[in-house]
Amino acid sequence: MAYNAIVYRILIASPGDVDAERKLIPELIYKWNASYSVSTNVVLLPVKWETHAVPEMGGRPQAIINKQLVHSCDILIGTFWTRLGTHTGVADSGTLEEIQEFAQQGKPVALFFSSQVVQPDRVDWDQYRKLTEYKGRFKQAGLIGEYSTLEEYEELVNRTLHGFVQTLLAPTMQAKDQQNTNDELRENKQNLRRQQIIWRNLRSTDPYSHPSKARRIFKDYEQLLLDLRVKIEGTAFEGLAQQVDGWMSKIAGLLEYRVNMADRNSLVQFWSDADTLVEEISATVQQV
Repeated sequence: MAYNAIVYRILIASPGDVDAERKLIPELIYKWNASYSVSTNVVLLPVKWETHAVPEMGGRPQAIINKQLVHSCDILIGTFWTRLGTHTGVADSGTLEEIQEFAQQGKPVALFFSSQVVQPDRVDWDQYRKLTEYKGRFKQAGLIGEYSTLEEYEELVNRTLHGFVQTLLAPTMQAKDQQNTNDELRENKQNLRRQQIIWRNLRSTDPYSHPSKARRIFKDYEQLLLDLRVKIEGTAFEGLAQQVDGWMSKIAGLLEYRVNMADRNSLVQFWSDADTLVEEISATVQQV
């Protein structure tokens, strides 16, 4: 079944010595989509220059990659082992330039560094020295991930994907929660308005009847106000909570009110207090 989803493009950035990791990340992303895309309405799309960039003349190769891919991606996952990469004319490597582009745009970046064993005769020590210097800088600028096996790398990437989605969806979820709260408050206000109408109908048809009829209405009022009290916590209307507590206290008093049927004044006082409370609740709640 078709469904609407937000698509986030994940740029896979790395030098050429972490081929296994570059192949693993898309697999992890596709597994994440299979498990969570329907429930979150999010689809993650892996992007690599070797699969997504197209031939184009008229600029530095890395500048073209930036234009075609980097600027349109939402998340960057960078991985290093022994190499930093090749100088681009602007930065010490293409991966670094991509990281810098992301940082300038304030987009999320996750960096991972491998400590897997490597044969010394396969290491470019100048590259390794530069990588070590940048690793130190990255540690000062944020939190990096370190791993010694592909299994550890897989766990780190999976956690990162979940963290990125939660962070990126946070504003949307907050807006959705706020809309749900507003809808609930609107429904609660409508129910309180209906209670006011029920009350006024009772007062117009039987103005000084036995309080038992009024108490049934106030029992419903009590539940509606309790619902309202819960819904306004943590919202812009939380200042109303103290008034709601006061109304509920007055309702409790009315529910326990003992009317002396031989003393008409006590009956009149009951209905007067009840009328005042109903009108106060209605006038205040309609302003919410």
